[in-house]
Amino acid sequence: GSYRMRKMYKGKMYTVVTGYKPTRKEAIQLMADRLNQVQENHQRMTFRDACETYIESKRNVLSPATIRGYKCAAKALSNSFLDENIHDITAADVQTEVNRLAKDHSPKTVRNYHGFISTVLGIFCPHLKLYTTCRKGSKMSPIYPQTAT
Repeated sequence: GSYRMRKMYKGKMYTVVTGYKPTRKEAIQLMADRLNQVQENHQRMTFRDACETYIESKRNVLSPATIRGYKCAAKALSNSFLDENIHDITAADVQTEVNRLAKDHSPKTVRNYHGFISTVLGIFCPHLKLYTTCRKGSKMSPIYPQTAT
């Protein structure tokens, strides 16, 4: 038969399956190897790399204007956010970046940038839940030209 070992680490369940019953020492070593393998995979990608990978993966599907918008959004983000490991980014980090962007950009632009950030994180970190608050835009009332009488 097969034996399954499960271990919760940082809120995520990891499983190792073997074809034999391992000793306690072997089970601990197998689980440690699995967690090290996961950590190595997570340590390789910054948010900047994830943005570039995402944009390249969508290049043939999206319009050139959308690609330009994504590149503009990536340039507007702070270097500290772009250089952060994508697997270490938290919802609080995203909120801090949105707050920084809201100082210099319109509410619609900030929402667009947040949409790009959440899309990239959704592809590479699907377990991350974002509860970001964005500033509401003001309603524009139409201006009617005066008629000459």
